[in-house]
Amino acid sequence: MARGDSAAHRHGPGHAPGDATAPGAATEWVREQRERTVLVPETHLVEKQSKVLVPEVREEVRQRTVMVPDVRLEERERPSTVVRNVPETHSQQVVTHAPVRVPVCDPCTGIVSFACRVMPQVKEVCVTTLRPVVEHIVEKVTVAVPTVRPEQQTVTVRVPSVREEVVTERVPVTEMRPEKRAYTTSVPVTRTELETYQVPVEEMRPQVEEYKVRVREDRPEVRKRLVPVTVCREVQEVVTERVPCRVAVQVPYTVTECVPVPCDRP
Repeated sequence: MARGDSAAHRHGPGHAPGDATAPGAATEWVREQRERTVLVPETHLVEKQSKVLVPEVREEVRQRTVMVPDVRLEERERPSTVVRNVPETHSQQVVTHAPVRVPVCDPCTGIVSFACRVMPQVKEVCVTTLRPVVEHIVEKVTVAVPTVRPEQQTVTVRVPSVREEVVTERVPVTEMRPEKRAYTTSVPVTRTELETYQVPVEEMRPQVEEYKVRVREDRPEVRKRLVPVTVCREVQEVVTERVPCRVAVQVPYTVTECVPVPCDRP
């Protein structure tokens, strides 16, 4: 009874406890010996033949053409300038010393006598001088011209190559072999049990509740407000309007009339 009272108190006034019976399933784990097949890796050495490329070097005799430096003598012409001395004769004034008789007065006796003195004298003489003359000539010279000439040479070269070779080696090979092993595992076993338990049952019962609500009440009230009113009154104003009128205008026009013409009959 205490359990029912606590359930009714927990679920509120609209719930009441009740007894219920229902079948249930219980699972138990049982240890069981089983057997399974597993793949076990096994490694062993196996002889394996393979072809490999072995590098080698062989010597070959080859012919090749090389350009050998050479010197060739050539005779060429080149312009040159030569200065040559040409003798020429011309007159030139030369100052020389010549003996000249000069009158000399003796201060004691007053006798005038002649004395011989060496005096400078200018005279023209023929002089031969060398005048440099520039001449442009073409001379022949032998020059060495560097050239190259082809030459056949026999050389021995080392040519890299490869050769195939069969190599036998032992390599590890891993294989998987099946093997049966026993193991213990837990197997779930399900059995049916009958359980009795109390569940809350919901029931409805009437109950009176009092509560307050807001009710609208209308009462008359006098209020004043200003409203716009339109009043009509007479106002004098002058209005200019355009009134259509008819005016006679002379317009020249041409009228074609039919005039009877007498016709002479025989």
